[in-house]
Amino acid sequence: MFRTTVTSHARSSVATAAALCASLVALALAAGGAEAKVPRSFFGAEGDPGATASGEATAQRDFNRMRSARLGTLRLNFNWGSVEPTPGAARDWSYYDTMVERAARARVGILAVLVGSPGWAADASAYVPESAAARTAFRLFVRDVVQRYGRGGAFWRANPGVPRRPIPAYQVWNEPNYPPHWSDGPSVARDYASFLKPIARTIRANDRRALIATAGLLANSTRGPAGYRYLDDLYAVKGIRRSFDAVAIHPYSENARGVQGELSRIRGVMRRRGDGRTPVWITELGWATGGGSEYFSTTPAGQARRLGSAFRFVVRNRNRYNVSKLVWFSWRDRAGPSSRGWEFYCGLFRLNGQPKPAWATFRRFTRATG
Repeated sequence: MFRTTVTSHARSSVATAAALCASLVALALAAGGAEAKVPRSFFGAEGDPGATASGEATAQRDFNRMRSARLGTLRLNFNWGSVEPTPGAARDWSYYDTMVERAARARVGILAVLVGSPGWAADASAYVPESAAARTAFRLFVRDVVQRYGRGGAFWRANPGVPRRPIPAYQVWNEPNYPPHWSDGPSVARDYASFLKPIARTIRANDRRALIATAGLLANSTRGPAGYRYLDDLYAVKGIRRSFDAVAIHPYSENARGVQGELSRIRGVMRRRGDGRTPVWITELGWATGGGSEYFSTTPAGQARRLGSAFRFVVRNRNRYNVSKLVWFSWRDRAGPSSRGWEFYCGLFRLNGQPKPAWATFRRFTRATG
């Protein structure tokens, strides 16, 4: 997730809103007839859904809700700093053991985001490890994640009573084109490439069938390069296409039309670079019910409407843009009441677990999967 101010937009007039609605209808009609079912893995939600202010593991109630809604993917941060807070210490997997077991019992797949640095490896937890030694240590952490929770992993051998649902996909870091996630300045693409390549080799060495996604590229920001420009620079790095199976984007926009624009720009870059067959994963998309942003915040009813419009557009146009995953940010609000930035209030549920109207809309999509 990011915190930034996007280029200012004037408040929409009634006429503009009407024109937008007409445009969306036209887009939907142009996309064709009935919506074919998508795989269950297509729809996902982000976050430590049951993590409370005290940091407790996800409540079983949340996983029961996921199962009833046929949620396919939980995008979950695997934070190196929380597993190895001091160098060389025995890894503490207790939190992730709980999460992985509950997800497996709920038949929810995990997209593991490999992220986070302990204090001894970087100046801030959101920064990538800085020294060569710290990056080597991070790769060892990645190796251990895959060896524990991937195919044939130690967790499954030690827990034969847990339904075997190894982690199928990994995402390497988050939003490197946004300053707070890369040593207080957006990385140039070659820096991210030098970070991604050895990690991808580590993952593949321990699970040849694992899928690897790029870090989610932030669509628009006044503080870093736009996602599609960053991706174009990334493709210029020799051999980089061997390091990922999907391009991940975070097309935060005012409405569904903005999502369409970002998909068009990303696919344009991929086609020009000869990589049109690689799928796009939308690994964060959401709107808030608080936080005071005119651009990203709306009412609870407005959140539900925007979710429905965006999801409907992506589903109907998924073949056109080769989208194979759509993750809502986020499962649950991370603060309450509305006293923080808008990104804390994008949840399908409030902090206390009360569902918002968007939950019913979201569930209509997930329950219709094949």
